[in-house]
Amino acid sequence: MSDEQGITDAIERLREVKNEMDASGVGISAIVEAVLGPESDEEMVELVSAAMTSREGAPISDKNLAMGIIKLHKWRTELT
Repeated sequence: MSDEQGITDAIERLREVKNEMDASGVGISAIVEAVLGPESDEEMVELVSAAMTSREGAPISDKNLAMGIIKLHKWRTELT
């Protein structure tokens, strides 16, 4: 699967999760799991949570959110 297809699929899964829940009820762990699937773990949730906190409530598109999570995961994977 191409990187572009992976991002498209992640965005679609993210939108599905957001549609199934009230927007205020979507937790970071659900977002990370929707984007990364089985690659999600507690450390990724903590990293994404820290990144989201630093945005100070600024809006973010589904595409940018998914791409940010994927890039963060890739960065963490490359460190090991």
